[in-house]
Amino acid sequence: METRAPKVLVVGVDGEIGSYVFSDLQHAGFETLGTSRKESHISEAVHANWDLRDELFPMEFQELTAAVICASMDPKACDLEPKLAREVNVSATIRLATELVRRGIFVLFLSSNSVFDGRVSFAGIDNEVEPRNLYGKLKAEVEQELLTLGGSAVLRLTKVISANSPIVKFWRGEGGDSERPVAFDNVLVSPIEINHVSGAIQDILRSRTPGVYHLGGLNEFTFADLAVDYFKNEPDVLSKIKIEPSPSAEGRRLHNSLTTRLPPQEAQYSALHSSNRVQMGLMSGYAYLEDPKRLTFTLARYKFVSKVLAGCSKTLEIGCADAFGSPLVSKEVTQLIATDFDQSFVSDAKQSHPYSSEIEFRVHDMLGGPILEGFDSAFALDVLEHIPQQDEELFLKNVSDSLVNASKCVFGMPSIESQVHASPISVQGHVNCKTAPELKALLEKFFKHVFVFSMNDEVVHTGFTPMAQYLIAVACEKKG
Repeated sequence: METRAPKVLVVGVDGEIGSYVFSDLQHAGFETLGTSRKESHISEAVHANWDLRDELFPMEFQELTAAVICASMDPKACDLEPKLAREVNVSATIRLATELVRRGIFVLFLSSNSVFDGRVSFAGIDNEVEPRNLYGKLKAEVEQELLTLGGSAVLRLTKVISANSPIVKFWRGEGGDSERPVAFDNVLVSPIEINHVSGAIQDILRSRTPGVYHLGGLNEFTFADLAVDYFKNEPDVLSKIKIEPSPSAEGRRLHNSLTTRLPPQEAQYSALHSSNRVQMGLMSGYAYLEDPKRLTFTLARYKFVSKVLAGCSKTLEIGCADAFGSPLVSKEVTQLIATDFDQSFVSDAKQSHPYSSEIEFRVHDMLGGPILEGFDSAFALDVLEHIPQQDEELFLKNVSDSLVNASKCVFGMPSIESQVHASPISVQGHVNCKTAPELKALLEKFFKHVFVFSMNDEVVHTGFTPMAQYLIAVACEKKG
């Protein structure tokens, strides 16, 4: 069965963006209608000469899927005729959008980074709207109304660049001005190519997801930098452009950049933008920046623990640090209490850990005594090697005293053989690494059954322990 192409209305096909988008939508398989207030821009494909201020729309709305509102007065025109600008950019635009939404037609409104005051670079959708000029203020008013209506989306754009852009024509000397064209070196811009704008519009029209979206350039630099880059292969044009500061800028380098946020290309990822951002902990964040593969080792160890302790009712973690891998265990046990003797780690985890509502964080030094709450399981990864040998039995006795008789424990530590490859900072803290037989013998003083596994990178196995980088011991049923 043939699926009919989406039918899209483009309002304002006489502008730089509208004309390109109209044509590009057709090439992408959309059925398009368009309006222009200039009769000279009307073609057979456009269908209608229409001004936003005209209340009587010249076309039928039937079978329209969506509409893209590109028409508006530009910033300079707004300043010259503020009353007319409000009528066109706000009143008429809202009237049209309201009618379209009422008929079930999805509306996409093209807005601008001018809704921000320029004090922050790469403004995000959560930044407070503080328009820098009348043009931005009018755009912000329409945004607010459309978001209240529902059934519509807003796409804020930074400076759009194409061969037909007024600034490009001006630099080429096509503006009719006899004076030498100027590119300011103290005014910032974050340009986006017009084909990227059209692609973003198509993505939003396909998803039909209401909300605010951003599309901006990847970089922010001056207009002078833009001119040099744009005409790098046209030295004759570039040689005629004068580079100088804008006298009206008065040294204020207002930002014009946006952090891009668009609907994902695949529908199954549509919920990603609405999910909370996760902040990494102190130790895991450092590892991600310095040695990211280390995180895979850490998670593999926690996964092993989670499977060994799965189904336990009350689990104690000793030496949780920033608790990066702890959620893997908390998902498999009824209750997880994560402890560390360093208050800075615990304090940070309580404030910023994404699972702080599911994991109880406590400050506790196991050398100072047990936690007498009847734990049926416990684990300590990368802890024993930091305990001086003269204190290791006291440490394990306090762990044992924290447990009920029928309990399971997991202990993980780097092997003594691995230390020739360890970094200087690791060696400094690793005061008590052991061989596998030494670890087994120590744990058997406190537990009836001890099983030692080898680990290399993220793989846990039963291989030759002297070649293991890391040792993981499973200890069951405490003695005494």
